[in-house]
Amino acid sequence: TRNGEILSKFDSSAAEFLDYKNPFSLRWKPLEVLCFATGRRYMYFHLIVLKKIWKFYIPPCTRNNLEFIITRAGIRGTSDRFIFWFTAKVIYSVKKVFRAKIFLPLMSHLVS
Repeated sequence: TRNGEILSKFDSSAAEFLDYKNPFSLRWKPLEVLCFATGRRYMYFHLIVLKKIWKFYIPPCTRNNLEFIITRAGIRGTSDRFIFWFTAKVIYSVKKVFRAKIFLPLMSHLVS
């Protein structure tokens, strides 16, 4: 406050990307998300839309990574080797497609 007045600031402090088709790249570290394209900093990144897309890979959580890169391909720790991350992402995506195309129709025939 200044002279007993209440000051306010309205700004977006959360990043959320609803348009999956446009590429984006963010760096997450504790209490900060940096958008590489704009240089803008956010307090957090909301995964509500991305986590439901079958191509978006979220690796198992490890304590080794204190920083992450978030793109439309998924989340990758900055200390992860890209080839290992990419291989895990491909396996994850194939499993998701296989489950969706094989098991779900099979289960629907068994239930009805």
